[in-house]
Amino acid sequence: MINALIVDDEENIVKLVAHWAKKAGLNPQGFTNPLEAIEAFEKGDFKIVITDLKMPGMDGHKLARKVKSIAPDTEIIIITGHGDLEDAIDAMRQDVYDFIRKPFLAKELTQSLEQAVDKIILREENKRLLHDLKDMNKTLEKQVEERTRELTLKNKELEKLDDLKSKFIACVSHELRTPLTQVDSGMFVLNTVLEKKADESEKKLLHIIQMGVKRLNSVVQHMTKILQAEYRDGLLSQENISINRLLEEVYKEVSYFAGLRKQNLDCRLPEKEIFFKGDKGKLMDILVNICMNAVKFTPDGGKISISLEDAGTSFRTVIKDNGIGFTEEEKLHIFKKFYEAGDVMYHSSGTFQFKAGGLGLGLSIAKLFAEMQGGKIIAESEGPGKGSIFTVEFPYSQMS
Repeated sequence: MINALIVDDEENIVKLVAHWAKKAGLNPQGFTNPLEAIEAFEKGDFKIVITDLKMPGMDGHKLARKVKSIAPDTEIIIITGHGDLEDAIDAMRQDVYDFIRKPFLAKELTQSLEQAVDKIILREENKRLLHDLKDMNKTLEKQVEERTRELTLKNKELEKLDDLKSKFIACVSHELRTPLTQVDSGMFVLNTVLEKKADESEKKLLHIIQMGVKRLNSVVQHMTKILQAEYRDGLLSQENISINRLLEEVYKEVSYFAGLRKQNLDCRLPEKEIFFKGDKGKLMDILVNICMNAVKFTPDGGKISISLEDAGTSFRTVIKDNGIGFTEEEKLHIFKKFYEAGDVMYHSSGTFQFKAGGLGLGLSIAKLFAEMQGGKIIAESEGPGKGSIFTVEFPYSQMS
C-alpha cells in the first residue's frame, strides 16, 4: 500500500482528505504542523504528499521544496483556498503534481489521487524493468565474453593446426624434391640404356615407374604452389597477357585428357582480344586446375565448355560442365585445402579419371592464385547430378 502524508493547519480538512485517500487505496497519515510533517516524512516512506498552501510556520511552497530535496520522485498535491495564478505557476515550477482549489469536490480529489497512484506504479514498474534489463545485459555480456573467449581459444587452436599443416607440407615437399630429382635422372639414364634392349614387359614396367615419378613430381609441385600462395612467397611476374591465347593453350592441354574420357570440350572466345597484366604461369594454373576438375567430375561422354566474356569493368572465364555437381554444404568446403568430394575411405588417385582423387589442392591453389592478382572464383551448382559452373573474374584495373 502507498503511504500518503497530509498537511493542513485545519484538522477537519486533514480528516476529510484522509478519508478520501483511504477510499483511493492509500495509507494516509495527517499533520496540522508542517514541521512535524517534514520530520515524519524524513523517517517514513511517503510517495504522495497532500498539503495546504497557506500555513503558519511553513507554507506549502517551502514544504514542497523540502520534500523534493529529500525525495525528488514524491508526488505533491497542493490544496488551498487562497491560491492565485502566480501560486499555481510557482507550484508547477517545483514539479508539483496537481493544484486543487478549495472548496473541492470529492471526485476531484479522488481522481487526482488515483492518477498520482497510477504514475507512481508506472514509475516503479519502469524502475523494475530497467533493473531487470541491466541484469539481463550483465548476463548477456558475461555470456558473450565467455563465448568470445571460447572462440578465441578455438581460433588459436585452429591457427596452430593450420600452421602445423603448412609446416608439414613444406617439410614433405622439401624431403621429396631431392630424391625425386635423383630418381627422375636415374630413370632417364635407365631408359637410354635399355631403350633397345628391354622387352615389352620391361618397357611396360619402366613406363609404370615413370608415371609414378611424374605423379609424385606433380604432388610436390602442388605442395610448393600452395605454400607460395598462402605465404605470398615469390614475386608475381607482370606481363601483358592475351587471355584469348592463354585459353587456347589451356584448351590444348586439357583436351587431351577430355579426349581420353570421350568428353566434348568446347572453347568459345570473343573476336575482340582481351588483355590482362598479371602472372601468366599462375593464370595458367588457375584455369587448368578448374578445367581438370571438370574433367574428373564429369562422366565419360559428358560436356565441358570454356567461354570468355567482357563484363565492362572486368572479364570472366566461365568453365561449365554437366557433371556430378555439388550441394550447398559441399560448396562451403570445395576451396579448402585437402578437401575431397566423396568418401576418402574409397580414395583412388588419378589425374583425369572419373571421380579420381588427388591431394585436394587444385581448387585451393586456383582460389589463392586468383586472389593474389585481385581476382575471384565463384562456384555454382543447382545440386547433385546437375553439373557445375566456375566463374573466374579479374578486374581490368589490373591492366597496364
